Amino acid sequence: MRWPGAAYDWYDFTSSPLSAGAGRDAREENNPARVPGTWVTQKRNFGIIDVTGKKGARRLVLAAHDKDGVELWKHELAEADLRRPAAGSR
Repeated sequence: MRWPGAAYDWYDFTSSPLSAGAGRDAREENNPARVPGTWVTQKRNFGIIDVTGKKGARRLVLAAHDKDGVELWKHELAEADLRRPAAGSR
């Protein structure tokens, strides 16, 4: 989501607790702010956040896994995607 006045997109990573029942909230079905392919429903899941790479070239990896550890989706962001652009480059 790009907030008014923000220099880059903001991400909200939400995962369900494994102890809760698997559900689906129909109000969230057509959320335009959701990264395509990342909505998990009817399945217990948990999230993993991983930061990899060397300084200046790091990557943020967000992933969801089912209760058995099987990866359901993964979304990677480059460090440059989460940094304010240099002056004059906007």
